[in-house]
Amino acid sequence: MTIASRILSRIIRQNWPVYIPAIDASDRSRRRRRFARRSKSARGPRALRPFLFVAALLGWPGFLFIVIVRAKSPKKWAVFRFTLRHSLHFSDTLTLKETIKGSATSVDDWVTDGESLALLNGIRRIHSKSTGRSDEAWKAIANDKAEFAAFCRQNDLSHPKLHSVWNPDGALDTAEARCGQHALIWKPRTANNARGVTAFDADADDADCAELARRFGGGILQERLTLHPSLRERGIWGMPHARLITGQWPGGETELIASYFVCPRPGSFASNNGIGAKLGIDMETGTLLEACKKQRGAPDTPAGAVGSELPHWNEAQALVLRAHERFPPGAVALGWDVAFSDRGPILLETNTGFSFFVPQLVKGTPAGSMTIGRFVDSWVDLADQRRIKP
Repeated sequence: MTIASRILSRIIRQNWPVYIPAIDASDRSRRRRRFARRSKSARGPRALRPFLFVAALLGWPGFLFIVIVRAKSPKKWAVFRFTLRHSLHFSDTLTLKETIKGSATSVDDWVTDGESLALLNGIRRIHSKSTGRSDEAWKAIANDKAEFAAFCRQNDLSHPKLHSVWNPDGALDTAEARCGQHALIWKPRTANNARGVTAFDADADDADCAELARRFGGGILQERLTLHPSLRERGIWGMPHARLITGQWPGGETELIASYFVCPRPGSFASNNGIGAKLGIDMETGTLLEACKKQRGAPDTPAGAVGSELPHWNEAQALVLRAHERFPPGAVALGWDVAFSDRGPILLETNTGFSFFVPQLVKGTPAGSMTIGRFVDSWVDLADQRRIKP
């Protein structure tokens, strides 16, 4: 960062209340954001540095330009100011700007993708320090699909039947149920954002599986689930999933704190959080709700999806809560992917690094006004009471 841009940035931060009317933010929002920044996971605004440098060279004309932009578009300026103040990545800024368009709430109440990970990491460190336990066995289960399948089997949790496990060198590790199952799914063993997921309509060939294992660092072959008939009748294709986020409060109780539904792209079998069409879920009834905001680049929602009721919704909630309670301690918050098959809700996988931003996106409500915000605040309160640094 150049000396000029450092000076300009410092002047802006110190004199903002004098030159630009401040955007109101609740004390809770400020505390939540300070907590995220102390976890040292937030990325710096590198994409904004060239702008700062140019503005510094322009001097007072540049300052007048900034004032004019602020007057013409207060919302855009609020997002830009927010980005500078909280050291957000530029991609977070663009997404945030689109999401809060038309919203009357303060920009400070929203949580971005980068801040989600910072908050999760901070909460887990607070849990570890407050309990005196640093058990991280949960990471191995969450990050390896073969380990996760074993966890589900040991705890009697519904999960796709495992066919075989493949090592990174392409060698067959174990073959558990190679007995006439023809519709199968191959997945990389570790998180890969749905890359490498392959559907086999006929029995999978060992040579194909070995090649996929070498390309993606190992994998598993499991049964290919069939979507519940009530969802197929509504025009939903492939195998969509619900992301159900559970959190353990400081008192020890576990609760479902957020949820949303992800549909595959047209012509695809598997859904993916990054690129699928997303819908809200009524937490009481399991009814799919139209998303308030559409994610950039996301496909259109299936025509009959909105208003559909997820079958066995109460069973799905009970499933993820039971799974969380039996998970090794330390994860605190987990994002479970649940499929609604013709034989009931099925756990596909769990995620330890997930975004609080998507639940805000589909509901059009900032985290500060949702259960997620109260959940984070409860851990921030604990850290303050016990003077624990994340």
